[in-house]
Amino acid sequence: MSINITERQLPHQYEKYVVDMDRVKQKIKQADKDNTTVTGNDTVDISKAGRNALEKKISALSRAGQNKAAGKLSSVSSFSVMSDFERAVSAEKEEGVKSNTFDYHVNQMVSAYKRMRNGIEEKYTDTDREQQYYVADDGSIQKLTKEKKLEMLDKAYEKHSKFMAASTEIWSNLQDFKPQITYHSKSAGTAKSFSADNTGKSGIEEQAYQAFMSAVNSENIRLLQQSKGGLNNIKLGLGISTSARNELNRIWDYNTNL
Repeated sequence: MSINITERQLPHQYEKYVVDMDRVKQKIKQADKDNTTVTGNDTVDISKAGRNALEKKISALSRAGQNKAAGKLSSVSSFSVMSDFERAVSAEKEEGVKSNTFDYHVNQMVSAYKRMRNGIEEKYTDTDREQQYYVADDGSIQKLTKEKKLEMLDKAYEKHSKFMAASTEIWSNLQDFKPQITYHSKSAGTAKSFSADNTGKSGIEEQAYQAFMSAVNSENIRLLQQSKGGLNNIKLGLGISTSARNELNRIWDYNTNL
């Protein structure tokens, strides 16, 4: 089938093509009448300038297609992973356990960390999974790899550890706080003060932070995986002395069970 196209140049610098439809209809009617198939190739006459412009556009689209990243943008961010970890720690709280000692909270943290890490590992076992991207803290878009998600989880655990370690020292200071009492003597015309300043234990925050960070190791995670009892019955290695551990538990037990 042959199509004749008339090319006309318009003042607005674009091309208009007119198809001779009467001739096309005649060929189709003749084909129906003869019960034959219309053969031949459709041809279109395009100006040299138009052909060059079309080639450039196709080339540009091809390059854009090659450079386009295949995947989707994820809602994952350092903030969302931190929020997920906080919720996971709270979800590890066992029913019927009234005591919220330092040891028990460490167990909650490590158990939540283990569950989230296992989830990430399992998700990335599928080699055919679609590539995901995320918006980094600096605003750039980066690949969301397994290593990046594990890094976000580690940072979330560290931030939670720093916050809880600082809270532990605050609780210690409040527990040992004693008010300053001032006595006024009318006869002497002077005031005598008897004070007891804040006598919080030194290094409480550092010891608590060290214990939190030391708790996340392969041996402790193995203990959690093998344990059949509740978190309250597990004693993880924390890398601190027994006396320091007892003091941390005393502070937590006193303040969180008031």
